[in-house]
Amino acid sequence: FHLCDLITYYQVCLTDNQLIVSQLLKKVIIMCNVGGIDRALRIIVGLAILSLAFIGPQTPWAWLGLVPLITGVAGFCPVYPLIGFNSCKKNA
Repeated sequence: FHLCDLITYYQVCLTDNQLIVSQLLKKVIIMCNVGGIDRALRIIVGLAILSLAFIGPQTPWAWLGLVPLITGVAGFCPVYPLIGFNSCKKNA
């Protein structure tokens, strides 16, 4: 599941409330700023760091692995808009 994938689904499902759905589409498009390789790397690195909470040093710092994991799964990084970066090709 990825927020960018919702764009195609909602474009197909336009009905009587086309204006409302169009406004929702704009919000969904804005929310997608992590794509492709960036997303995959975030998920892999997040899982690797998070695994350190259960195996290896078992340090509480490993819970920071949730940050790249969540941003990779959601497809949105809150830092990217601040620095003007976007790796989601569907948003270009």
